[in-house]
Amino acid sequence: MSIQSVVFDLDGTLLDTIADIGAAMNTALRMAGLPVHPTEAYRGMVGWGLRRLAEAAVPADYAGNGDMDDIYAHLLAAYKENPVVYTRPYEGVVEVLEQLSDSGCSLGVLSNKSHDLVVRIVQLCLPAGVFDEVRGVRPGTPHKPDPSGVREVLSIMGSRPDESLFVGDSALDIKTAIAVGAVPVGVSWGFRPVAELKDAGAAFIIDNPHEIKEIITSMIS
Repeated sequence: MSIQSVVFDLDGTLLDTIADIGAAMNTALRMAGLPVHPTEAYRGMVGWGLRRLAEAAVPADYAGNGDMDDIYAHLLAAYKENPVVYTRPYEGVVEVLEQLSDSGCSLGVLSNKSHDLVVRIVQLCLPAGVFDEVRGVRPGTPHKPDPSGVREVLSIMGSRPDESLFVGDSALDIKTAIAVGAVPVGVSWGFRPVAELKDAGAAFIIDNPHEIKEIITSMIS
C-alpha cells in the first residue's frame, strides 16, 4: 500500500481555534443573559458543528425551553465577525503541509463547521495552494462521522480511501476514517484526550505533525 492523499480535520488538528470559538459562544450566551464558560471547557463541546455547540453550552433546562435559534444565530454572527483573532496553526503544521504538497500528495480538509466558515478560515490561516479540496457542512449534507463527506472529498481529489490517511483529534474523525476505509490517524495535541482516540480505533496516534510523513514512508509497499 502507498499513501496518495491525506484529509485533515480542521479544529484541533490543523488549527487551534478554541479561543475564538469560545469567545463567540460566550458572546451569544451573554446576549441571552446566560452564564458563560471558561475557554478550556469548550474543548469537550466542539466537534459536531456550531449548532450542537450552542445546545451543549446552554444550561440543561434552557435547551428544551429557550429559543435555540436565537442563540445559534448570535453565535454564528459573532464567530463570522471574528473568526481568527486568536486562531493559529499548530507548530509544524504549515511546514508539513507544504512538504506534503510539494511531494505530490493530495491534501484535503473536512470539517463539521459550515462550509463558508471553513473556506474563509483556511484561506486566512493556512498556506494558499496546498489543498486540493476544502469542505465544510453544506445544507442537506451530513456531519462526520457519516462517511459521505470524506468520500466526496476523496473522489474530487481522485483518491482511493485505502490509499488515504484521515487525520483528526476526536473519535468523530477516527470513526469517519474507519467508515470510509481510510487509515485513521489521531493527533495528541488537539481538543480530545488520547484515550478517546485509542478507544475509537486509531491506527496511529501522533505527537508531532512531522510524524505524518513517517507514517506515509512506513506504508510504502
